[in-house]
Amino acid sequence: MNSPENLASERRRQLAAHMNERRRQLRINWNEVARRAGMTVENLRRIRRGTISVSENAAVQIDAALGWEPGSVESFLAGGVEPQPKAESAKRLRRVNWTPEKEAVFRRIEAFLAAEGVDMEEADLEEAAVRYLQKHDREAPARDNSQ
Repeated sequence: MNSPENLASERRRQLAAHMNERRRQLRINWNEVARRAGMTVENLRRIRRGTISVSENAAVQIDAALGWEPGSVESFLAGGVEPQPKAESAKRLRRVNWTPEKEAVFRRIEAFLAAEGVDMEEADLEEAAVRYLQKHDREAPARDNSQ
């Protein structure tokens, strides 16, 4: 049977893995995570390696730096669920793997609607961009065949 110390150590190891995965999703390096968290790179490294405990303040800072829901780090270390991205972070993250063309279409639609004074949710903008691109992709071969 695992001792409480071993379980806590395992949770810290798992937290480090979640932090690394999230950092990669956000496409930022550890220096940037530390900057966003308002801590030194060395302290962040110590937290990741489990050589120092995660203070309440550090947990809040890590949540914010990685775009996780508030309380994610503390909840996870206490045996809770995996850290969860904030809703708006999750929306932005869906676009991380978009091609530059998709991102450009999204930005053009966003700029047009803003200029027209239309307030639209980001998810609706994404859907509009995707629909435009799908329509564009379906029509492109037809135009090529008619030439």
